[in-house]
Amino acid sequence: MSIIETLVEELLDLLHDTRSVRKVSDTLEEMAEERTFRMHASSIVSDPNLSAEQKKTQMMYLIRSLNVEELYDFFSDKLSADNLWLFEMGKINHFNNFVQQFQMETEKMKIVDLTTAVPLDPVDVEAIAADLAKAFASKVLINHEVNPAIIGGAQVHIDNLVYDLSLRSKFQQFEREWVSSINQTGKLTGRYDQFA
Repeated sequence: MSIIETLVEELLDLLHDTRSVRKVSDTLEEMAEERTFRMHASSIVSDPNLSAEQKKTQMMYLIRSLNVEELYDFFSDKLSADNLWLFEMGKINHFNNFVQQFQMETEKMKIVDLTTAVPLDPVDVEAIAADLAKAFASKVLINHEVNPAIIGGAQVHIDNLVYDLSLRSKFQQFEREWVSSINQTGKLTGRYDQFA
């Protein structure tokens, strides 16, 4: 695995839901396409008057201005003197390769739609994604929606499969069984009304 692929994997390990992946993906593309950003980043990392620590600090300030916490966390951990090459002048294609590799890896991910009655804590979404990733032996992203109408529980859509574990569906199932039971009892006692 190349160092770019390793960096992409490390970034993807920080992301667990579709919203964060979309936000990071869009921002990375903007960074790669925005000439001002590339020029500024290149001038920082190629400045011989700056120490490696000063270069990292200035790069982090530049990345912080993008207002994407996940990218800031990733780069603050990864940008050392060994990884500044990603932004060097004449090697900017490394950053473009990083962005392209990120985009290709996100295409391979399994997306699970999860609907709950109440918002989930990000830690819970991360745990659900990790459990499903083990089950599928593949990176899983959670597309979480909140729908109070399901009352409780969850609805899960995976590919073409739908698992309705909501209280609303349980109540509807109970209602159908109850009506069927009443109709059955009515037939046995001679008080059956087919339109009831």
